[in-house]
Amino acid sequence: MGFKEGTGKLCVFFFSIAFSAMLATSMLSPSWLSVTSVDTSESTVFPDTVEANFGPFYGQVRTCKSTGCLPWVTKSVNIEDCSTLEDGNVELCDHFVTWRAIAIICFIIGLGTQFFIFAGCCCQSLTCGCCGNSLSFIGMLGYWVVALLSIISWSFVISSVAIMRDDGIEVAYMWGYWLFVAAATALGAICGTLADWASEDSWLSGIFGCIGKILCCCRGGED
Repeated sequence: MGFKEGTGKLCVFFFSIAFSAMLATSMLSPSWLSVTSVDTSESTVFPDTVEANFGPFYGQVRTCKSTGCLPWVTKSVNIEDCSTLEDGNVELCDHFVTWRAIAIICFIIGLGTQFFIFAGCCCQSLTCGCCGNSLSFIGMLGYWVVALLSIISWSFVISSVAIMRDDGIEVAYMWGYWLFVAAATALGAICGTLADWASEDSWLSGIFGCIGKILCCCRGGED
């Protein structure tokens, strides 16, 4: 076992714990986007203020009057909501559903990836590093899938914010969004790199390496 592989085996375990904690905290929070709008339908002198926080799994909405704010009302994601809206709001709703759905997929893949990483770490501990490398390789693939999908997700968050601001709606990013970017994108890429180091001697890594060499040779033959 070389220094690079040993570093990967040791560090990927601790970084994966941070990845899990940060990703779960951000995903289970409604604090991704904060939206504030003014409702003048009842009074133009003392208009009501509608405050909403949105996250991947659910959102929270409350109405604030001059006398105080009502309790938060929680509502889960429903993809069919977009079909009941007027044409002007469908684009924004579609963007919301897209980033929420992709973020949830990232979360599910991330949980599955953690299983392979922890299983690989257990196998390596029990066999003094002889087994479990292929499980780390599968984990590496999972981390990179999460990192790439997360970029698509937060890109749609940014486009949703742009649409709302163009419509004059007050909107701001919240800590859950930034935690998702740090966990899924940044930490996911770091964990993917460490898992790649940890799986250097795996047979799966060898197979992928052979396939890559074959493709390079074929490409060179065509040239």
